[in-house]
Amino acid sequence: WVSYNPSSISSLQAGSNQTITVRVSIPAGTSPGNYSCKINATSENDGSDWLWLNITVPLDDSWAREPESCQRSVQANQTGVLCTVTVQNTGNVPLNFNVTPTSLTNYTYPSVTSFSIAAQGSYPFNINYNTSGATVGEQKITTYNISSNSSSLSYQLTTASIKIVTIPWWNSSWIYRKPIYLNEIFGIERVNWPVEVNVSVDGHINNCTKEIRAISIESGGNVEIPSQVISGDGSTWCYIVFLANISANANNERRYYVYYGNPSASVPSYADSMSNTITSTDWTFNNGKISWHYDLDGTYGDGTGSAMAWITTPNGVNMSTDPSYAADDWETSADGSATVTTEINGPIYKKIELTDGASRTEYFYIYAKQNWFKVIYMVAPDALTYELNLPSLDDSGTSTADAYYDDTGPVTSETSYTASRYFWCEYNTGAQGFGMVVGPANQPFEGNTLTFYDSSTGYEWYSNDVTGQDFFPGYPFWFFTNDDGINGANETANKIKNPPNVSIGSEEKLILPNITSITIYNVTNLTDKHSGGTLVKSSLNDTFNLFKDYDYHSTGVYRIEINVTGDSSWNLSVSTIVYHEGLDPNWIIEDIWYSNGTENFTGGTFSNGKITWDTSLGGYNPNGEFTFYYILNITGGTQQRQVHFYVNETDWTKADGLSWDEDYSVYNITAIGYLEVNLIMPPSIPGNGDAEQGTGYIVGQNKTFILKANLTCREGLCGKVNATVRYNSSGTEPDTPISTSYDTPFYIMNSSAGFAQNPISCGTLNENESCILNWTINSTGALHTLWKMDVLFTSTLSESNQTNTTSIYIGIILIVNVGFQDIYFGIVNPDNEFYLYPAYNNSDDYYNVTVHSNSNDVEGLWIKGTDLTNGTPSYNTMINVSHAKWSLTNLGDHPGPPQPANMYNLSYEYDRINKDIQVIPAGTNETLYFWIDAPKGVYPRLYTGTVWIMANSTD
Repeated sequence: WVSYNPSSISSLQAGSNQTITVRVSIPAGTSPGNYSCKINATSENDGSDWLWLNITVPLDDSWAREPESCQRSVQANQTGVLCTVTVQNTGNVPLNFNVTPTSLTNYTYPSVTSFSIAAQGSYPFNINYNTSGATVGEQKITTYNISSNSSSLSYQLTTASIKIVTIPWWNSSWIYRKPIYLNEIFGIERVNWPVEVNVSVDGHINNCTKEIRAISIESGGNVEIPSQVISGDGSTWCYIVFLANISANANNERRYYVYYGNPSASVPSYADSMSNTITSTDWTFNNGKISWHYDLDGTYGDGTGSAMAWITTPNGVNMSTDPSYAADDWETSADGSATVTTEINGPIYKKIELTDGASRTEYFYIYAKQNWFKVIYMVAPDALTYELNLPSLDDSGTSTADAYYDDTGPVTSETSYTASRYFWCEYNTGAQGFGMVVGPANQPFEGNTLTFYDSSTGYEWYSNDVTGQDFFPGYPFWFFTNDDGINGANETANKIKNPPNVSIGSEEKLILPNITSITIYNVTNLTDKHSGGTLVKSSLNDTFNLFKDYDYHSTGVYRIEINVTGDSSWNLSVSTIVYHEGLDPNWIIEDIWYSNGTENFTGGTFSNGKITWDTSLGGYNPNGEFTFYYILNITGGTQQRQVHFYVNETDWTKADGLSWDEDYSVYNITAIGYLEVNLIMPPSIPGNGDAEQGTGYIVGQNKTFILKANLTCREGLCGKVNATVRYNSSGTEPDTPISTSYDTPFYIMNSSAGFAQNPISCGTLNENESCILNWTINSTGALHTLWKMDVLFTSTLSESNQTNTTSIYIGIILIVNVGFQDIYFGIVNPDNEFYLYPAYNNSDDYYNVTVHSNSNDVEGLWIKGTDLTNGTPSYNTMINVSHAKWSLTNLGDHPGPPQPANMYNLSYEYDRINKDIQVIPAGTNETLYFWIDAPKGVYPRLYTGTVWIMANSTD
């Protein structure tokens, strides 16, 4: 702990003294209390002496924590680490800590709530997050109070900020898809046309309800459309229905997609049933007839066992403006052996009862609302037998239709039923109608069959005979726009138009971009910035700390590398969207390119803080890996930017959202200032003012001088700054820190820190903050040696900078202080006799001449004087200098006569004061005493003269 300067003395003359500096260095963390030790001074020829050194170490309960704040963007329903907070005990006693939020936790919480840290120890803990139930777009800030039992600092705060970002269910998760092709060959516009497909998924899914999506390819991009899963085994096939739209252009093909293979997908929030609309929403059916044909013997048109019935409205039905139909006067009629009765049940549906009058009665419920129809067939008024079904096509091209049986009770609401298959009918009579299959295909009922008649071939299709036919037979339900109704369907009618042809394409495996890393390099000082550099960080969804020098000495230019991989080979195209947004629009982007590992593709734009890569340049990688680069030149000041990298392979989806990945990171920018430094000249000599300049600034050998320097932090933050005073130990320029313990040619005895310290800390400096420093330096080097010194400033942020050098010459410096300005004798009588009058203040030992402690030793102190005059040019107006006397001894007020031997007359020449001592050591004080006598005949006036005191030494 204890050191001495000097630790030994070669010789010490009698009557002289030597100052010894005792320095105590207390190790960090030393417990508070009183400490003592015995210091011995031993002489080779005069024994030893000792003294007790008592030291009190005060209590230090200081501590710090980092960081002050942290932030991150995360998804909802996720867990993880927001940041790590480190608490440092910088004192000398153990401390206890507690961590508590000052507000609602808002999805974050500390990994610990209490802990202890030993002196000089540290403890890290995490601020974790759990975003269960969070809402996308939320940004929550929680302040954590880190409190301790410290008396000097009871608490510090750390702020945690979390932002909930949207990463939808489809984010980089759909692996497979199959195209559904609808080929319109008749030039009919299909609006919300129902399509059922049985998709083979080849074991790529676990659940049809969760992992199936229907996608419509629209001109503006990809659109997710509602679909319903009818059935499926959950792993190899899924049977779904969705609504399609096809323009009226003949031979027009429309492509849809079914996406599957996403274990992370959830059940979509679609409606419970499909809402199918007929082709046009503005039809007006004047006197239209809704008709049924029921043929007991299965032969259409022969009148045997046949019955037909229809229901009409005398005023027609406008589908766009009359949604309720409650007030409509529905009329019914029948043909053959059938009779019809109707029942209106509110605005929702109408009941039609069709009977042959003998053995059979059937019931149909017409559900009519604006823009759509539903028809339910029942065998009894209170038991649902069959709902309308849609035709379907499985992967093998086989036509199938399913019936749904339910005997749970009567019809209760429209949402319980599915819609039927639609198709247009045209006849040579001019009649046009819209047909729907209302019965189950391939399903005979008690041996009786309702038939559908193909007017172009005259063929009657039966439900048990569909071989080679294009349509699904069943119970045909017709809606005609003229009064003829079903009678318009005769053997000479035109062929009924088919629905679009449906086919299922081959399975495709999607490219799923996956951002694997964002890596940043500092390339400021590189000529070729496209490779190499100093690694800053490599991470994802993280904070990157970037810095900018005021003039780009060492930092400010970075290369950003974003690595993206796909699950298979990848061929980039204009449909590949890649951008990085959220950057400062004032930053400079020096280059933008991407690479497939073997070739670089240079091109892109930077606008409004967004970098967009020009992927039209193409590029192929069989392993599906690309790296996207840009060179960033940071301008401006300190700031924080939330940046968002996005990649979307829209060549597969034609829109944002289905085959993409993204990263939310933070660029934490610190503008680094520069150190404006200055060496304050000249050095100062304690006791003597500014050092004189000769060959260099002259300082006394084995004596002290003070060197000062200052600095100002300019144009940014400078961080923690240290200053080191140096001298040229081995070269021509300063290169070695001056020691804080005894050394040659210099060592530091004190500083602005309050003790001998080198380097000295300026603490943390922000822009335009300053620091002034000084060192008290002892020059122990040889006489007549010349040295160079400077001060080196280093920083945790800024580039180091040193002051100009100064030359220090070690020589002899004499510092003698004369402690009086005048010698006053008062009124004396001119008696021409030896009668001495003392100077005022002789009795107070007032007239002192001191050799300063920072002076080199004085070999001689000298004194001389001048005559005393009153300013009148006459002999009698002068008192000769010899009438003034001096002595080193107070001889009283009126000594003599005769004049004592140790009293001396002032003369015109210097007379040695230290007559008996060859060397006057530094710190010596000599007290002088003065007297005067006045010769007779001088005029009574005020007489003044001058006394000179000189010191000299030989080097």
